[in-house]
Amino acid sequence: MSPLAARAVVGFARLASGVLVVLGALGLIRTRLTGFTSSEGVPLFTFTASPLTHVICLVAGLVGIAMALQPESARSYALWVGVIGVTWGLLEFVLRDGSADIFGRDAGLALVTLGIGVAGLVVWAASHYRPAVRHSSPY
Repeated sequence: MSPLAARAVVGFARLASGVLVVLGALGLIRTRLTGFTSSEGVPLFTFTASPLTHVICLVAGLVGIAMALQPESARSYALWVGVIGVTWGLLEFVLRDGSADIFGRDAGLALVTLGIGVAGLVVWAASHYRPAVRHSSPY
């Protein structure tokens, strides 16, 4: 992995894990773990989510902090947070206020989740890019 790609994946892992830890911790403080599996959710800033959603964000962020120490593990974190983030964000749009208690209740949280997921996949894919080496021909 090139030094630029290593900085990119480590930077993404630090930023994404920081956002997830803050979102998860503030959400847990706000909800006080009441209605842990409530289907209504509790508002946090402009987002509405259940405490279980905040626990998942907190765990994903803490794992990211640990994985952001080395470029190779940060690349793995970018991949799995990207895949899970995109899947989670799309399910938030599809299921909305259905019977699934862990998904967000508004488009704001879905957009944040999708943004982190897409960014993770882009950083992961860019870290695999290797420019073609041109060999000079003697002719």
